[in-house]
Amino acid sequence: MRQIFSLTTLLFSTFLFGQDVNFNQVNLTNIYSNPALTGVNGQQKISAAFRNQWPGLSGNLGSVFISYQNGQNKFGNIGAYAMNTSFAGSFNSTRAGLNYAFPISITEDLTITPGLSGSVINDRIDFSKITFGDIANPRIGALYDITDPQSLKENTLSADFSGGLLVTYKNFFLGTSFNQWGSIGLQSVFNTYTNFGASFNLLDNDLVLIPEISYSTLSGFQRMEFKVSSQYKWAKLGLEYASRDGFSFVTGAQIGQFEALFSSEMIISPLTNNFFNAYELGISFNIKGSKSQDTKPTYQYSLF
Repeated sequence: MRQIFSLTTLLFSTFLFGQDVNFNQVNLTNIYSNPALTGVNGQQKISAAFRNQWPGLSGNLGSVFISYQNGQNKFGNIGAYAMNTSFAGSFNSTRAGLNYAFPISITEDLTITPGLSGSVINDRIDFSKITFGDIANPRIGALYDITDPQSLKENTLSADFSGGLLVTYKNFFLGTSFNQWGSIGLQSVFNTYTNFGASFNLLDNDLVLIPEISYSTLSGFQRMEFKVSSQYKWAKLGLEYASRDGFSFVTGAQIGQFEALFSSEMIISPLTNNFFNAYELGISFNIKGSKSQDTKPTYQYSLF
């Protein structure tokens, strides 16, 4: 009976430094991690990602993310996404969002891009599969009040707003996002994400190397990550070390307009000091004629 509660608590602990689901492949889920990244570098693409949080456990978390973004418009960059998350067979959450970002060229080398995202979330829980009193909503991290009938709704609708900023100067980038700062209905957990890095083109531009540091917060918890992303011709590789609780890697290929990625993350549970694996698969299609296909960008954002 307490196993599901432990898994719920662990689930919340893995959310400590990300959004509802901590997708590692930020270049595929960028419009979710930071709205300012919508259509970055003039991208016009369709992406999909699947994440399995705890393979082999009955209380695992699975999430599917699909998105479209267009950075070709003079009036600004637009994007849309949908995500479905299920947990332990008892909780299911579906989110749909719209994004807008507007790049502002300050100088030839300096660009500032603010972004905004609004999303609608439908949470569904099957209370017949919960056999204990401590019932938690894993998305918002709050316990249901079993004495309040209004709290035990099997179907709830809410909305969230997120904002972000991207600053690029030559080959350096700084991104920051303020996620779920405004909620209507269920109060989502506010979190922030900031990263700073640089893109270096080497070997006649055949090799791109991107060292990066990121810092995230959620409800008083903090996490710092050290990352290196790279692309050599068609091959991609990324490595990440997260302070205190794990590391991950990303590998993949970009051939023509298609890009495929696989990532694995090992998390050290702060509750048990045990390792938990998470796997992610992603694919994207760059629509022909987009600016990102016509010219090589002066910088490339991280794989993470």
